[in-house]
Amino acid sequence: MSQDTLMTVKQIAEHLQLKESTVYSWAQDNKIPAFKIGRTWRFDRARLGKWLSQHLQDDTEREEAELGDEQLMTVKQVGDYLQLKESTVYSWAQDEKIPAFKIGRTWRFGLDTLREWLREHLQAAEDIEVGEIEDEQLMTVKQVADYLQLKESTIYSWAQEGRIPAFKIGRTWRFGLGTLHSWLEQHLQDDEDFSSN
Repeated sequence: MSQDTLMTVKQIAEHLQLKESTVYSWAQDNKIPAFKIGRTWRFDRARLGKWLSQHLQDDTEREEAELGDEQLMTVKQVGDYLQLKESTVYSWAQDEKIPAFKIGRTWRFGLDTLREWLREHLQAAEDIEVGEIEDEQLMTVKQVADYLQLKESTIYSWAQEGRIPAFKIGRTWRFGLGTLHSWLEQHLQDDEDFSSN
């Protein structure tokens, strides 16, 4: 076992987005695979990866997951990322509307898995080119209305009519900032072309 296969409590806590005290408690209660070297808890990356895969997959179809392959996110981080209320993220996780898994009683989300899920939603929306989601800041109807100095009702109408690049996450409209900038630049270019004729 090489040194890079062992992880500390702090590393596990950071990766799983948990408090260090929770990791200590789980290790002491044998809820997570761990062992002691002297008085210090250590975690084997491979064993932890297998343990984590049991929380990531359904019991019927388990695959081994490499710990460290995917950055994990909390409910709050997902809410901030998708511009949703935390209660909505909790509800969607419980209803399996968003890819999530539980570690103990705590919901976690894999960033890469979430991005793939978001790409699928973007691809389902017509006339939106799928770019690098990680570079795309998402905006709400209110934020777009404030940004464009329009009424929220106008933004809703335009989104429903396909006049502005938008997509739905559940029943909620979202807008990619980069996509919105491209759309604005195209409209400005079209206006210049029209004015010069």
